[in-house]
Amino acid sequence: MFVFSVTAKKLKYIGAAAAVFLLAVLGGVYLVSTTETAQVLGSTGFDLRAGTEEQRLSFFSQFGWSVDPDSKAVKEVILPEEPDDVYKSYNELQLSQGFDLMPYYGKRVKCYSYDVLNHPSKSETVRGTILVYRGKVIAGDVASAALDGFMETLGDPVNRE
Repeated sequence: MFVFSVTAKKLKYIGAAAAVFLLAVLGGVYLVSTTETAQVLGSTGFDLRAGTEEQRLSFFSQFGWSVDPDSKAVKEVILPEEPDDVYKSYNELQLSQGFDLMPYYGKRVKCYSYDVLNHPSKSETVRGTILVYRGKVIAGDVASAALDGFMETLGDPVNRE
């Protein structure tokens, strides 16, 4: 037979431990919620969520782009551990719009691209591309599919009316 007695002193310690535990849980919830908000807005000030098709389409629309969901192409890309000149140049474009690929080198990311329906250069195919890591946009661009085409940031389109 097991007998357990609770004195007022033990009850006070149990209550104090429960209060500390509750504060720790509430503090953790607060940190997670503020971190989530920071990831949603990022340094770009835009909603970076891209875990679903709806979120990806919404991401493009924040910049005024209308993309064709039926034209979607998806591929997995492993960013190099050490960026070459092409990736360094691409990261400069990303830095100009608030993204930075440096923390993602060596990581596996998904690359989503769509036909842009409302780009001013209607004579050629223009694709909107985003790189997504763990459901969050980490880079993006709008580019011509032509060999001698252009690549621009999501928010500063060339010749935009």
